[in-house]
Amino acid sequence: ICSSEFISEDWRIGIANGLVSNLSIYSQKDYRRFISAHIQYLQGLCRLSQQSVNNAVNESLTSLLVTTELLSEQNFYNHLNNSIEQSKSNAPILFSRLLFITRTVNHGNAFISTYGSNFEYISLMTTNKGGYAYTEGMIYDNECSCGLYSNCTTQATFVDENSLEMVPVKGLKMGCTPSESCRLSTLECFYDQSCLNLIQKYTNYHNSSTPLSTNSSRFPENTKIDELIKNLFNEQWFNQSNYSSYYEQCSPLLCSYTNIERFNILYTITLFLGLQGGLAIVLKWICPKLVRIVSTINRYRKRQRTSIHPDNSLENDWRWLKEEM
Repeated sequence: ICSSEFISEDWRIGIANGLVSNLSIYSQKDYRRFISAHIQYLQGLCRLSQQSVNNAVNESLTSLLVTTELLSEQNFYNHLNNSIEQSKSNAPILFSRLLFITRTVNHGNAFISTYGSNFEYISLMTTNKGGYAYTEGMIYDNECSCGLYSNCTTQATFVDENSLEMVPVKGLKMGCTPSESCRLSTLECFYDQSCLNLIQKYTNYHNSSTPLSTNSSRFPENTKIDELIKNLFNEQWFNQSNYSSYYEQCSPLLCSYTNIERFNILYTITLFLGLQGGLAIVLKWICPKLVRIVSTINRYRKRQRTSIHPDNSLENDWRWLKEEM
């Protein structure tokens, strides 16, 4: 609906130009009182919902992804999907809260609609201090009073000026205020060519209008506008994530992985035997060298311990020769 001609300003002006300027001339039960206001309300809803969607998208695009390690491709997409889903769920909640505050303020202060659809004046009392106009809440279907509830509605109808026949308008409602009755209406009329012809007839709108296609929306024809508001009038969310761009932007200096396996007794035995065979080869190579080194060290130490005693035989011979002389 938000991309159709029915919420365009040209279509609203064309409808309004075919009506009398003083809407109070129409019967209280005549939808011509409210049709222009309903179109304006739909225009505002579409505009605000589009802003909410844009804000949610910008929030996702400007959020930072900070991690101590490079995320795997699966974790990357899981993280982004969770973040996007959170933004998608928050956007309609914020939009609904904004509308709820506006509706609560209007109903809590009992503002009287300019369309005379929620309260009616029943008497006027004049005193020395001024005049007081007493009002009473309008009653709609199921004895619903606008003095107590703001969502009272009834079937929207066009009142034929000649026969006073009330012609129902498919899916549309009238109620306490145009905004509340619009929320509880459906868009069935905009899918039906005969219903559009009915609007053109009673509003003197001469341009032809093409009904909405059921194939162009995921929402059924009888979906209430309130439900569309909760979905921000959005048909589909598109998400394009690129792990390669994330990888290049992250520019990791080192990549490593950990392979976690369950305990395997056969693998343990094989590993032990492999270590034993490798140890035997190492010992066969190093043991002879160790023996030779130790043997060399022992021989060197023995040489250092050998003592040298002086020979005194020459001195004794000299003494003997001297005595003989």
